[in-house]
Amino acid sequence: MTPNPTKTPPVTDQTAPPGPEEPVAAKKPPEPDSPQQNDQEAREPPTSGGVAPTADPGADQSVFVGDTVTLDGGASRAAEGRGLSFTWALVSKPPQSRSELSDPAAVGPTFVADLAGIYLVELVVGDGIVESLPKTVVVAAAKRPRTMPGLVGLDLKNALVRLQDEGLPVGPIQTAHDLRTPKNQVLRQDPPAGTIIYEPVAVGLVICLAPDDDDDQDGLPDAWEYARFGGLEQRGADDADGDGYSNFQEFRVGTDPTDRSEAPVPAGTFFEYDMFGRIVVKQVTLEP
Repeated sequence: MTPNPTKTPPVTDQTAPPGPEEPVAAKKPPEPDSPQQNDQEAREPPTSGGVAPTADPGADQSVFVGDTVTLDGGASRAAEGRGLSFTWALVSKPPQSRSELSDPAAVGPTFVADLAGIYLVELVVGDGIVESLPKTVVVAAAKRPRTMPGLVGLDLKNALVRLQDEGLPVGPIQTAHDLRTPKNQVLRQDPPAGTIIYEPVAVGLVICLAPDDDDDQDGLPDAWEYARFGGLEQRGADDADGDGYSNFQEFRVGTDPTDRSEAPVPAGTFFEYDMFGRIVVKQVTLEP
C-alpha cells in the first residue's frame, strides 16, 4: 500500500489587519516668561559664562559742610583676575547744591559737600565683559559748629577786626558809661562768648562811652550816633533820611534821622526834662 502523504495545513496570515492610526500628541507652544522671571533676568546681569563683578563703593560717611569727600571703590571685585572699570554717579544731592564728582571713572573720585544734607553716590564696575549691579554709598553733611569768640575787654576797633576775621556780622552797638572802664572798651556782647553757633549771626556790642563824647567832632554825640546809625560814619551835616533836615537838626529836636516821615517842624516850642526832673522850655527854629 502506498502511504498517505502527510497533509500540510493551509497557511493562514496571522497578521491583524491595520487599524486606524493612533493620534500623535501635538507639541505645546512655549509658555511666555512670567513677570517674575523677566524681572529677575533684568536684575541679574549676563555673565557670558563667567561671574559678574561686584561693586563696593565703601562705607557711608559723615562730614561737615565744606569738606572734600573722597570715595573709594578699591574693594570692588572681578572674577578670574580681570581688570575693572569704574563708573560713579552723584544720583542725589541737596537742592541748590553745585557739587560734582572730580572724575567719575576714577577708583576714588572726590567732591565737595557744599551744602548740608544727604548725598547719594552710585558705583557700577565692569570687567570688559559684564557689569555689576549698582551699589550706593550715603554721605551725610552737617553744618560745622562754631564757638562765639570773646570780645569783652577789647577795644571796639579790635573787636570789629576780630568779628571780620571770624566772618561774623556786626549787630547793634550800644553805649554805657562806666568810670572804671576805658572809653570804647567792650563791656558786653550778645551772643556771649563760648556760645555754640552753626550759622553766622550778628553780634551786638555794648561799649563804654560817656553820653556827650564826640570823638569824630561832628557836633553829634558818639553815643547818639551809635544808637541811631550803628556807627560813626554819618556826619552832622549829612541828611541820612533825605527829609531836608540834617542829622544835627534832627538831633537837636529829638526826631529819628533815619525815618523820613518823622521830620522836625521848622519852628516850635519844645519841652524836655533836666537832670533833676524839672521841665525845661526850649524855643527852636530850624532852617531846612
